[in-house]
Amino acid sequence: MTIQVARTVLNFGGGLTDRLMTRIPGFMLGKSTLPRETYLERLAFYADWEPDVAFFPTPDAPPTADRLEERPHASGRRLLYRYPSRFSGHNPAMRDELARSANNQSAYLHVWRHDAAAARPLVLCVHGFGMEGPQRAERMFKIGRLYDRGVDVALYHLPHHWRRADGRHKSGFLRPENVPFTIEEWVRNVHDLHSAVLLLRSLGHERIGLIGASLGGLTGALYATTPTPLEFVFLVVPAVDLTTFLMPRAGLMQFPADALLLEATRAALRRITPLSYAPSMPVERIGVVAHEGDRICPVRYTRDLVRRWKITSYTEVVGGHWVYLDRRVRGRTWYAWLQRAGFLGQD
Repeated sequence: MTIQVARTVLNFGGGLTDRLMTRIPGFMLGKSTLPRETYLERLAFYADWEPDVAFFPTPDAPPTADRLEERPHASGRRLLYRYPSRFSGHNPAMRDELARSANNQSAYLHVWRHDAAAARPLVLCVHGFGMEGPQRAERMFKIGRLYDRGVDVALYHLPHHWRRADGRHKSGFLRPENVPFTIEEWVRNVHDLHSAVLLLRSLGHERIGLIGASLGGLTGALYATTPTPLEFVFLVVPAVDLTTFLMPRAGLMQFPADALLLEATRAALRRITPLSYAPSMPVERIGVVAHEGDRICPVRYTRDLVRRWKITSYTEVVGGHWVYLDRRVRGRTWYAWLQRAGFLGQD
């Protein structure tokens, strides 16, 4: 068996689990009550966006935050901050609906901080779909290991996840029955993430780098298209294009998904893919790891992003989104990146 055939077999096997998760289950979704013309008008608002107007605005000042929790962690502390989401919506027709998601009007940030007085570099982690909460993040990003290497760590929670969710079994963030709502929430996501970065800087964390996985990778990529004080953005199996997940489905709309609706949806969704923008930071400060057989975040989109942005630090691992081979490759790539960035060796 040749090496290429072996990789193909392993990528297929790794992608089998992904096949079960390439479509958001119907029970997690709502149903649209909007008439067809109203829905098309809302989609057109984003498709017709003026190219000279920033689609992802960011706040200028840090938010006022409440410290909700403080717990011991090794020789330091784990803290939880809550701060207001200050994005009200682009489209005036959407603002009342956006405001009805009560829990989502607050954002949350966990911080694992050493007690040492000297300022340390901080790694800001952004999780993927359904992977919120400090316990999952500690496992996913190996926060304990990062902390033991002398790095402070933070976790940003995506909109409609963890305490930001209004319902436990609902997909508030990705809504194929309501793409305008989803687009607005992605603008909020980048806005709230920048608030988290400004909050961290106000707490004394001057050197911040970001690692995002899956939807967190898309978050990081979109954030990299805005003016940002981050030292680096490291994307792991990033979701580059959400079109497959968010195309209209029969039974969720009050009207058929005809060719006009499909094209209007695709046009609107171009606003929330990094393929539509250029990075605002030097590409030498952007690293990417992808999986060849990934069916959830298909590698062809990641390769396209790498090519368009001319990213040189790019690594592919054999396997699917969740099941992949040679896990050491990903870890070695990440820690080598941190070493080059001067984030390790603080003790």
